[in-house]
Amino acid sequence: MQRPTGVTVIAILQFLGAGVLVLGGLVFTLGMGAMSAILAQRGNASGVGMGMLAGMGAAIGVVMILFAVLYGATGYGMWNLKNWARIVTLVFTFIGAGIHLISFMSSLLHFNIFGLFLSILWLGIHALIIWYLLQPGVAQAFQAGGGGMTAAAGR
Repeated sequence: MQRPTGVTVIAILQFLGAGVLVLGGLVFTLGMGAMSAILAQRGNASGVGMGMLAGMGAAIGVVMILFAVLYGATGYGMWNLKNWARIVTLVFTFIGAGIHLISFMSSLLHFNIFGLFLSILWLGIHALIIWYLLQPGVAQAFQAGGGGMTAAAGR
């Protein structure tokens, strides 16, 4: 079965997200290290504080790169119609929707118009992805694509 267009779009977005996360991880790792070196040269802070700053940047960078690998693998699975990738994408989308719902509530509480707009936009995108991936035709494409968990369960 041919890959649905929406699945192709989601896979490409996951690949782009992975690239952004890799760049962000490198920026955090290298940027915080460079910042701590500059501040240490100026003598504005202690060596322990600068080491902690560099270490924190490296830790955040590594976590971002790990998420990039996960995004890339999920994008690859979506591209190849693996059902496990559809399930992982659904789980991450539900988590993202929950986070943006909290952001919406916070923006509502503080009456932040820009935050409300962004939260509503992201909630709409999450809802659209969830709705799309749960459509019978899309789910069937993943079944026919020989993807992962369901193919193994049928043996």
